[in-house]
Amino acid sequence: RYAQDNPESGFIFCMDEMDNGHAGIIATTNSALANGWFTAPNGDVITMGRNFVIVAAANTYGTGPTAEFSGRNKLDAATLDRFVYIPWDTDLAVETALVHQWLDDIPAKGWLNVWRTARKNVETNGLKQFVTMRGCVSGAQLIAGGFSAQEAFALVLGNKVPADQLRKISPF
Repeated sequence: RYAQDNPESGFIFCMDEMDNGHAGIIATTNSALANGWFTAPNGDVITMGRNFVIVAAANTYGTGPTAEFSGRNKLDAATLDRFVYIPWDTDLAVETALVHQWLDDIPAKGWLNVWRTARKNVETNGLKQFVTMRGCVSGAQLIAGGFSAQEAFALVLGNKVPADQLRKISPF
C-alpha cells in the first residue's frame, strides 16, 4: 500500500524462506507479479507499480528438499520463472561488525579467525556443512558469556558434525 500511495518512493517486499512458504501465498505472489496487482487479506486491491519489487530468499534452488534442507518445498515452474537466481556469499564486513557487537577487538579477531578457518576447511575438504554468519554470532555471544573459543566452537558447530568431518573442519 505504501508503494501504491507514494509512487515517487520505492518499496521492496522480501519473502524470506520462500522455499518453505505456503502454496497459497506463493500463488498470490505469482498472480501479483504476472498481473501487477493483488488482493490484500482485508479485501483491498493493491496495485504494484514500477517502484514495487519482490525479492525472495530461499535455502534451496526451489527444486525440492535436499539432504541439508529436507523440509523445503518444490516450487513450480511458474514461480521459478518469475525470479532470477543471485548467489549470495557471506558478507565478511557484516559478520565482523556483528561479532564486534559482542566482543572487544582482540577476542573478536580471535573468534573470527577460528570461525573463518573452519569455513575454509569445509570448503577445502568439500564437506556439506554450514559455517554460517548466524553460527559465528552465536559463538561470539557464548564467548561474551564466558565460554572459551574452543567451547563455543564445540557448542555451535562441533556437536552437529560427525567426528570424522569435525577433525577436518576444526581449527583447533
